[in-house]
Amino acid sequence: MRPVFYPPALIYFSNVFLKNIFDIKSNKILNIRYSIIYFFSKRLSTGIFAKRLTGIMIKIYFQFIFSYFFFWFFFIFFLIQKNLVLSHHPYYS
Repeated sequence: MRPVFYPPALIYFSNVFLKNIFDIKSNKILNIRYSIIYFFSKRLSTGIFAKRLTGIMIKIYFQFIFSYFFFWFFFIFFLIQKNLVLSHHPYYS
């Protein structure tokens, strides 16, 4: 499994938007999708190549976010499954 390296700016902005996701008091969960698209479109929408690059950056961003969430989901699911299996095991219980 090869390592995936992300550019530092993408990691920085993903950390900023992840803080907005997990900030429960301010209801910004629905605005994150539009804010990241707005951010990239305002700064990179100067030509055809820039618009194509904008789409690539947004795809990479969502790939990063969804891989992050899927990793934690399956990790927690694996821990629950392992605890259930070991609790019914005759030797480990």
